[in-house]
Amino acid sequence: MKNKLFFFLMFTVLCRCQEKRQSLKYMKTDIELVGNLDLNNSIFPKEEIELKKYKFEGIYIENIQIEKLLDKEYRYKFFNYLKNRTDDNDFKATLFCKLLLIRIQQLKDSNSFFILSESSKYNEISSEGIELLGDSVTELFLDDPYFFIQQGTKYNDKEINNYVLAVLNDFTVNEFFFKDNLAEITIDKKMLLLNPIIEKDFTDKNLIKTLKRMPKVEAFFSPSLYTNWKSKTIDFTNIIELFGEDLMKKCDVSEANYYRLIILPTLNKYVIQGKSSPVYFIQDPDGFTNLRKEKNTSSEILQKIKSASIIEVLDNSGDWFLVKTKEGNRGYVHKSRIKSK
Repeated sequence: MKNKLFFFLMFTVLCRCQEKRQSLKYMKTDIELVGNLDLNNSIFPKEEIELKKYKFEGIYIENIQIEKLLDKEYRYKFFNYLKNRTDDNDFKATLFCKLLLIRIQQLKDSNSFFILSESSKYNEISSEGIELLGDSVTELFLDDPYFFIQQGTKYNDKEINNYVLAVLNDFTVNEFFFKDNLAEITIDKKMLLLNPIIEKDFTDKNLIKTLKRMPKVEAFFSPSLYTNWKSKTIDFTNIIELFGEDLMKKCDVSEANYYRLIILPTLNKYVIQGKSSPVYFIQDPDGFTNLRKEKNTSSEILQKIKSASIIEVLDNSGDWFLVKTKEGNRGYVHKSRIKSK
C-alpha cells in the first residue's frame, strides 16, 4: 500500500512539473508584459529597465497584457503612443522592446516575437527599439537561431531576421580582417569567427556558456594599430556549428526552406570558406598496395590496402608517404601508388 501511495505522489509531482513547463511554453495571452520575468537575470542590467515610468491609457507599459497587444486596433493606438516622444529622455519604446526581448530570452515567447516584428515596421519605434538594441537581439539569435527561424517561418516575417543578419556582419571577422591587421591564421575549413572585442561584451549568460565550449582558432598578430603596436596571439571563437546539422534536424520542411532562402544567403557572406584539403586514395594496377612499416620494399607489410580506398596522408615528404588507413593502421606507401582529388 505504501509503495502505491509513493508512486501516486511521485506521479502527481511529475504531472505538476510538466503542467508548469507547458504553461510557460504556451503562455497565456492575458499575462502582463513583465509577467513571469526574472529581471535580475536578463540580458539587460536591472537598473536600465525603467519600470513605473511610462503609462498608456492609465496603465504602466510593463503591466499591459499581451492579449491587448495582439489586438490590431489596440496595438495601432499603442504604437502611435510609442511613436510620439515627449523629449530626448523619452525611451518608452526602448523599455517596451526590452521587455519583449527578455520574454524571448527567458520564455521563448512566440507572441513577443510577433509583437516585436510588428513594432519594427514603424521607423519611429524601431529607431528607439530594435535598432538601438541590435546587439542584444543578435545575441539572442546566436543563443537560439532555431527559435528565430521557427518564428520567422510561422509569421512569414523577414524584418527581424534580416536586421539581425545585418548586425551579424559587425559581430564577425573575415579573411581581409586578418590581412589588414597583419595576422597569421590557419584556415583549413569553413569558419564563422566572432570578433573577440564584440564577444567580450556579451551579456546573455546562456550564450556565453555555449561559446566557451566552442572551438577556438588562434591568430598571431604582428605589431599594428589593432594590437596597439604589440605582437599578440588572439583566440577567435568559431561558431559555424551553430548553423550546422543539429540546427537542420530541428527544422521541418517549411523552416528548412525559410533558412535556405532567408538566412543562409546572407550568412554565407560572413563565412570564411577555407582551403579544401585534397582527398587521397590508393590506385594500383594490382588491385591493392602494401602498407609497410618502413620506407622500403623489403620492410614488414602491415596491411594490404585495396585500390580506391581512401587514406589519410600524415606526411607527404619524400618518395614514401606516411599514411593512416580507415582501419587506423599507420605506415608507409610509395607515392606512385597514391592519388588525390
